[in-house]
Amino acid sequence: MLKKIRCWDKQQNKYLTLEDYQALGGIMIEKDGTLTLSPDYRFANSMMICTDTFIPEYSTGLLDYNKAEVFEGDIVQDVSVGDEYGIIEFEDGHFYIHTPGVLEDIENIYEYEVMGNIHYESWKEVVDSIEGWKP
Repeated sequence: MLKKIRCWDKQQNKYLTLEDYQALGGIMIEKDGTLTLSPDYRFANSMMICTDTFIPEYSTGLLDYNKAEVFEGDIVQDVSVGDEYGIIEFEDGHFYIHTPGVLEDIENIYEYEVMGNIHYESWKEVVDSIEGWKP
């Protein structure tokens, strides 16, 4: 099964667009998250590219309260509480909502709304407030 991903470009501080992917050539994401050239583009057995430049973020395959797709690194807000935020995290083969001091199962994601993500400066205060979360 193919996993849907998005990639954050740390140098340009933005998510890659379709045009960005196309400009990079045949890109594959390995199981460990490294970006490599697809076999059609490789000149050696393994050619990793830009591993310090891109952060791959995997889709959970789930939708939030507003039917928006939820990705690792998203900041979510509990719609029933209003002021409780969490970060979508992938750990030990499972997605979680990391709220202050606790990892919650993602099965209740339909009660949350995606508000932003960990890369945007406007959410830095929220990210810093979630005790125990580490990038």
